[in-house]
Amino acid sequence: MTKTDARILLSNIQLEWMHQVCRFAHTGAHANEILSLTWDKVDIDRKLAWVTNDLAKNGRSRPMPLNSEAIALLQERESAGTEHCFTRESGVRVTQVDKRTLDRAAILSGIKPLKFHDLRHTWASWHVQSGTPLMVLKELGGWETIEMVQKYAHLDAGHLANYVDATEFTPHQGLRQKNSRLTERLIY
Repeated sequence: MTKTDARILLSNIQLEWMHQVCRFAHTGAHANEILSLTWDKVDIDRKLAWVTNDLAKNGRSRPMPLNSEAIALLQERESAGTEHCFTRESGVRVTQVDKRTLDRAAILSGIKPLKFHDLRHTWASWHVQSGTPLMVLKELGGWETIEMVQKYAHLDAGHLANYVDATEFTPHQGLRQKNSRLTERLIY
C-alpha cells in the first residue's frame, strides 16, 4: 500500500476509535499490543512504550519507539482518563479491531480488502524502502530472527545502489587506455 493509499484508507475509517488504532499501527505494533496498551507502559517524554512479554507475539518484552504521529495521537488520548490508551468513545476497552469498519474503508478507498496485520507489513515495507537496515527493523518490530524480516528486503533494492561499485571487474576507461599503451610497448 502506498502512503497515498494509506491516507485515503484512514480518511475513510468512520469509527473514531478504529481510526485512532489504525493511525497508531504506524508504529508497527500488533493489534493486541495496541489494544492492550495502558498508560503505565507509555513514556511520552522519552517517546517510548513497552510491550510486555505477556503481550508480545514472541513472548519477549521490548521497548517500542514511538514516532511523532504516535506521540501526537497519545497526547490527544491522554485526557480521556482511561486505563487503556485506546478505548471506545464511551471509555470502554476495545478487545479486537473492527474488521467490518476496515473492510468498508478499503472498499471506499478503492483498495483490496485487507487485514489489520497488513498495516504492520506496510509499516515494515516502508521502512525497507526508506533504507532502514534490516537489523534495526528487526528490533523495531520485535521479530525474533532476521529471517523473519528478510521477506521485506526484496521490496526495494534502492538502498543497495550505494554498494554496487565497491568491486568492479573491468577497469575504468582511462585506466584501460593506459594499460593498452603499456601492452603495445611490451608486444613491440
